[in-house]
Amino acid sequence: MLANNVTDGTIVNIASDLATIGSAELPSYSASKGGVVSLTKAVALEVATKGIRVNAILPGPVDTPMLTNLPEEKVASFDKSAMFKRRARPEEISETIAFMCSPKSSFMTGAAIDVTG
Repeated sequence: MLANNVTDGTIVNIASDLATIGSAELPSYSASKGGVVSLTKAVALEVATKGIRVNAILPGPVDTPMLTNLPEEKVASFDKSAMFKRRARPEEISETIAFMCSPKSSFMTGAAIDVTG
């Protein structure tokens, strides 16, 4: 964006709710997603004066193929711990990202938005 002189841009990084709550079973994954959140905040500070917004979305478990490699008990525990007692549908995450890219979020940068149900 900077190389192309973009002055009204949006970047949305994909992290995870594990960035903030951690996981004993997935420490490397949790740490890497925490790094995404920190990078988001640092880059937001760097490019804000150029008119570029940078935010992160932190989804909880989403009904995608990523979960098919996990034991069924683990996936069931995700559903049980969610407030809505289910995984997110992919479109619920994409709609949030669409909002984050829209003019409706024009005063939002450096944010990490939980979408965890």
